[in-house]
Amino acid sequence: MLEIGQVVAGPTAGLIFSDLGFRVIKIENPNGGDISRKLTGSSSGTFEYYNRGKESIALDFRTDTGKKYWKA
Repeated sequence: MLEIGQVVAGPTAGLIFSDLGFRVIKIENPNGGDISRKLTGSSSGTFEYYNRGKESIALDFRTDTGKKYWKA
């Protein structure tokens, strides 16, 4: 399954699928990734918690490289 969500809602859905045994690939923006990577304080573990068990790749589908990757 491909996941393109950020912060909590999308990653929670992906986490459920991952826990059920699906292969989940998180697609992140190459310019900094998921914004929850930068959270601090009591929210600092958000990214690690909601994205455990997933693979990830930084990809921009608007670029020629991103379009070629998607069609592969």
